[in-house]
Amino acid sequence: MVVDVFDLYQVPWLSKLLSAFNDAASLLLGVGLAGGAAFLSFGRMRDRNVKPWLAIVPGLCAGVLTGVLLCATVDASQPTPDLGLPQTTPTSPTQSATPQPASTSRPPSTSPTPSATPSPTTSPSKRTEASTEPSPVPSVAEDPDRHVNVQHEQVVELDQIPKYNWVDIENWRHDATKPGELQIDAQGVTTALGAKLAIMPDTPLPNEARCSRVTAWQDRVEFSSLHVGSQLCGRSRDGRFASLDVRLLPNPASGDGRFIFYGITWN
Repeated sequence: MVVDVFDLYQVPWLSKLLSAFNDAASLLLGVGLAGGAAFLSFGRMRDRNVKPWLAIVPGLCAGVLTGVLLCATVDASQPTPDLGLPQTTPTSPTQSATPQPASTSRPPSTSPTPSATPSPTTSPSKRTEASTEPSPVPSVAEDPDRHVNVQHEQVVELDQIPKYNWVDIENWRHDATKPGELQIDAQGVTTALGAKLAIMPDTPLPNEARCSRVTAWQDRVEFSSLHVGSQLCGRSRDGRFASLDVRLLPNPASGDGRFIFYGITWN
């Protein structure tokens, strides 16, 4: 079995022993060479009547210097023992990391697309797929000046859910904190706060003047007495007149409890 000399330096304690041996051998070799040279020089100097120490002292100094140089040469030629330590690659001082400017581009938005804001009278009720949508507005004759002196008009949607089943005639706004002038249930519409309702002929659609001449005001109107296209006049607690054009009635069979109408309130 052949053992590579360089493999011996892989053992830490043996590597130290070999290094010490090489250093001692080199030092002795240098001293021996220098001593031999000094001895020869001493022999010649003795013949010339020169003092002995002038040959011995320089020889010893030269021997020590030669041994040191030999030790350094031997150590440099020996392989470096692998002690299992991680090796690091020196980084060139000229290769400094250049800071990158911060990106000024706006990141893509992850926020959801906002949906259309429902009107104040739109209720958040759950509707089935079988629910009926409002019927299209038919071409019906109207009283003259129906859209004159209007304070507010819009499509109003009520649902049979507590706090979402009432509205004010004044501006067709819904306030969940307090009941409004019109309130629906499963059977019909009830007035409150001094408001009134009256059923009118389907045609022509009434104007403010005709609603102001109504005398048969009611506190409640049943859904059974209405149909899509029915017309009602209303009077608010402040005495303003209004028109309700029925677009959709509750449908218990499909679970759709909405009551939708087009409301106009005059000044």
